[in-house]
Amino acid sequence: MSAPLVLVVENLQFSFGGKSVFSGLSARVRLRPGLTLLVGRNGTGKTTLLRLLIGLLGRQSGDIRLEPSPRYVQYVGQKSTILNQLSPAENARLFRDKSYWRSQFDEGVVEKAKGMFQAGEIVDGEGLSGGESQILELIRAMSVRPDVLLLDEPFGEWDVNRRDLAYRELAAWCEVEGVHCVLATHLSREIWPHARSVLYLVHTEDGNQMESYEPGDEPDMPDELLGLLRPVPTTER
Repeated sequence: MSAPLVLVVENLQFSFGGKSVFSGLSARVRLRPGLTLLVGRNGTGKTTLLRLLIGLLGRQSGDIRLEPSPRYVQYVGQKSTILNQLSPAENARLFRDKSYWRSQFDEGVVEKAKGMFQAGEIVDGEGLSGGESQILELIRAMSVRPDVLLLDEPFGEWDVNRRDLAYRELAAWCEVEGVHCVLATHLSREIWPHARSVLYLVHTEDGNQMESYEPGDEPDMPDELLGLLRPVPTTER
């Protein structure tokens, strides 16, 4: 699927333990193949939005969906789903043996992703650290060439130079393959140069808002969003 998708949010309301995360959030934004950032202050609901979209959280009121409805969607969150009884190589190729995903699985993507993320030792090794587990999950998700790839900060534990390479490679792969990738991130300054658009979540007195911008829209962006996207001078890193 290489045509644009539309993310539709209609009067979305959601609370955790009595604390409101979304209160009447509504938006309709176009997503193009490639990398879309989902940014906002802590507590604005970035992770919650992805989990509601993928169905890992039940909607309490309102709706959130993609139009047209994609068939193949993959999600990589912050909680590991690696199967400890399998080797890293077997985890990376898990969907090869799953009936729903078998026809989508592409060994060539696994091999390509190993090079993209300098992950040969991760996939072909024996043990995994936390950061390596997320990369393995990302490669597993990519292996079936999903229409939509939802990510929650998969490279957060890597050093800045390796992260930059990984985001650049991921963005390029998604554009070539026609994959719509939405990435919730606190590292927006690093990733913005590689993105097709940014979705900005913000709390207001009237509830929640989600605004969409593309490169070149900087003059129209609010100051807070510009602060999240402007590069940090090297001396401040």
